[in-house]
Amino acid sequence: MNGKLYLVIIHGVDPWKDSKEVERKNQALIQAVAKRFPEYSDIFGGIVAQTVERGSDKGWNTVEDKASIQSSVANSK
Repeated sequence: MNGKLYLVIIHGVDPWKDSKEVERKNQALIQAVAKRFPEYSDIFGGIVAQTVERGSDKGWNTVEDKASIQSSVANSK
């Protein structure tokens, strides 16, 4: 992550069917946090959404840097 500090959000979810499903959940979480707390970008180089499946040790990480998050947020308006 190139020496940058990233905000990590860990959330537990019900079991998922495939990687596309959990990736959509993580992307939605990243977008929601970035929209609700735009000041995150004053400190962090990006956001990591870490999903943990309830009842197992299965996990999935999505890493987005600040530039791609800001671009996505701007495109969703």
